[in-house]
Amino acid sequence: MRRAFLALFFATLLSACASASAEPDFAPTSSFAENWPDCEWGERIGAGISVWSFECADDRLVADEALPGFYREQIDASGRVTRWPVIRVFTKAPDAPIEAILPAVRAISPEAETCVFVRYGEESDPDEITPGFLLTPRGDTRSGRDVYDQRRAESSNPPCGLFEELFQIVEGAPHLVVYVDNLAEYPLNDRTSIRAYR
Repeated sequence: MRRAFLALFFATLLSACASASAEPDFAPTSSFAENWPDCEWGERIGAGISVWSFECADDRLVADEALPGFYREQIDASGRVTRWPVIRVFTKAPDAPIEAILPAVRAISPEAETCVFVRYGEESDPDEITPGFLLTPRGDTRSGRDVYDQRRAESSNPPCGLFEELFQIVEGAPHLVVYVDNLAEYPLNDRTSIRAYR
């Protein structure tokens, strides 16, 4: 009995040590974290995905299955709540190209009716932005990088409506595409952390 007790004691101790030393699946970079010194870093789950982000007393991500995706919710000093969508989730057949979501995109933003997807970045590129796809007017011959850079410099009158930022196919889940709006100066979430959640 004493032997069984000792075995249980050491197993519990090892488990506690492992938990204490475990690192988050997606740790924020120091430059990212310094923008949110009083906020909690953690995994947020909803709409079939998980994403790592900061959560503050007055600034956080809120999952919404009806969107589907996540809103960013901010509360000002007077208690007024402002919300806007920052992650939208689209679905397609696993083997379908990303163009399969265009009808759903255009239903949300009719300005995208004449827009098509252009590739931005590749896995081997040293870019700081996750590779993905941009909406751009049909016939635009610029590279995805040029389109993105100009769009960042000229934020008014986006040619494809609401969707100025990158779409990306969720890693390990080819049936899911997410649009992540990180146009805010200080985004809460890390777009590279998005994964399917079952």
